[in-house]
Amino acid sequence: MLRPWLSRVPTFVRTIIIGALSIVLHPLVKSRVINKDKWQISNTRHSLRDVFTPVYASRHGFNEVTSWFEENNFSVYDIQSSCAHKKFFKGKSIYGIGMTGRRKHDFSVDCC
Repeated sequence: MLRPWLSRVPTFVRTIIIGALSIVLHPLVKSRVINKDKWQISNTRHSLRDVFTPVYASRHGFNEVTSWFEENNFSVYDIQSSCAHKKFFKGKSIYGIGMTGRRKHDFSVDCC
């Protein structure tokens, strides 16, 4: 219920609310990651902003995302590691997919 409202309020209001939530929730969020010594309040703020401020949020499967790459002439060259994610976030599963790619170059020449 908070995300749709918070995503549409003026930027300065969002900044104040995310800042206040970060201060309150930082100890809880920090307790849930493995690298507690490296986790800063800026990480908590970034995480909360990522969760609560997008106007639209949706989830997409692996096959759907890879088909977008292929349909737009991109090659997938890196995929987010499930194992690394689970290690960093204490066994928590990935929700969604992280993928990067590069546009394919078509060097073929059409002949008559």
